[in-house]
Amino acid sequence: MNDASKELYVLHHLTLVDMERVARSIQYLSTVTDKHIREALFRDAVVCYVKAFSSNNGIKGKRGLRISNAFIPSALIDAHDQILDLRNKLFAHVDLDNQAPDVKVEIRDGRKHVSFSVKGYERIFAEHLVQPLGVLANKAHSHCMEQLNSPL
Repeated sequence: MNDASKELYVLHHLTLVDMERVARSIQYLSTVTDKHIREALFRDAVVCYVKAFSSNNGIKGKRGLRISNAFIPSALIDAHDQILDLRNKLFAHVDLDNQAPDVKVEIRDGRKHVSFSVKGYERIFAEHLVQPLGVLANKAHSHCMEQLNSPL
């Protein structure tokens, strides 16, 4: 087995594990009412799902290892893209354009007072993406099983 085949085999196997974690996190979401726990479970599901589509390092450190997204139905491409953006722009990075910061500086009684707010964190739990995320994870899991069971 050459390095490229080894990389894809391991990637597909690890993706199976991640997609199973997505399914468990989504399953627990329905049993939890605490907002912060729900956010943590959702964030875990998003991060586990997106890992397979990120630019991962291969065996020799070369970047760009990811699973194909060809299995994603056209009806779910928008949800897939929203999930990737959520991870890449809100969960994993501090992209201020997505935080929509509002900074106010005032001078009161001769002293500078700074206040700010951000809007990005209001979107941490995106209820409308929970069901599509579960479906996408299931499809990714099936795709990886097919890849692992195909002849080398």
